[in-house]
Amino acid sequence: MCRGAVTLSVPGGVAEIWRIAHAAGKTTLIAPFATAPGGGAFAQAQAFFEQPLNLVSIMFALMVGRMASYVGDQIMVQRLQTTRSLKEARQAFIVNAAGDTVWMFALSFVGLALFAYFQRHTLPPDFATDRILPYFMLQTFPPGVVGLVIASLMAASLSSVDSAINSCTSVVVVDFYNRLALGRQTTGHDASAAEARHQVVVSRVATFAFGGVGTVLAVNVSRIGSLLEIANKLINAFTGPLFGIYLLAMFSRRATATPVLVAGVAGSFTSYYVAYHTSIGFMWPSSFGLAATLLVGYALTLASRARPSAAAQALTWRAVTSGAHRTS
Repeated sequence: MCRGAVTLSVPGGVAEIWRIAHAAGKTTLIAPFATAPGGGAFAQAQAFFEQPLNLVSIMFALMVGRMASYVGDQIMVQRLQTTRSLKEARQAFIVNAAGDTVWMFALSFVGLALFAYFQRHTLPPDFATDRILPYFMLQTFPPGVVGLVIASLMAASLSSVDSAINSCTSVVVVDFYNRLALGRQTTGHDASAAEARHQVVVSRVATFAFGGVGTVLAVNVSRIGSLLEIANKLINAFTGPLFGIYLLAMFSRRATATPVLVAGVAGSFTSYYVAYHTSIGFMWPSSFGLAATLLVGYALTLASRARPSAAAQALTWRAVTSGAHRTS
């Protein structure tokens, strides 16, 4: 609906939107950047990474973030576990990945269309970029439609929020409460009625706590800065190390728990340092964290004499693919 409304609001339609975006350099692969006179390759690379936004940084951030969510996000894992077979899980993965690609391009076009629209219409002074879409809706949508759009946004947001809270609660109950606090495994353990009721109480307390923390953060998020910048500096910065841990575990036959954990911590510190203590653009922390995790993890696995068990090596990519070829 928003895409159609903003397209119709720009005289000339899609062709005019693309012309305005191209003239402003929004469609170029690498936006022009200024370097110091006489600067060499290092100065050019520094100027490139210090750009707040460019197409390359957006593509890297999206790729690292989405890949990390597919392989390590509790929300995605729980969704795939609802399928009845491995074949259905693979089909769900493909459908979800294709849908992600479509909506990413659709949202990108909405951004370009809004940019073209406000080249012809004036925004209020010091207007926050996070409010451009709601402001456009108020200016162009007929009465009543805005409420329907807001209701749909709320429904979609709640669908994601409840999945996130449920995932966090599951981690608290299974990993922290049962395994760390009580020292027992949940798999194969038949809990008594009293234990089951106690775990329900723990899950409700955790759900209430996560909901309260999320509400407090949401109410005060406008004081921190732009939503896009917050998401990439604070949230997506950890997706790079998470994805690096997965890659080391899946593709390295030398990786063990301790070196990979140290590499993940090093990658997280790298993401934090890039995000808050350098002039590098806010889209890059996750990519730098991924690179640091892989480099540190690979170096530590080479230096370490420890080797994973046969059961752990059987879960690596080489073992899985060779086993699939033998059974086919």
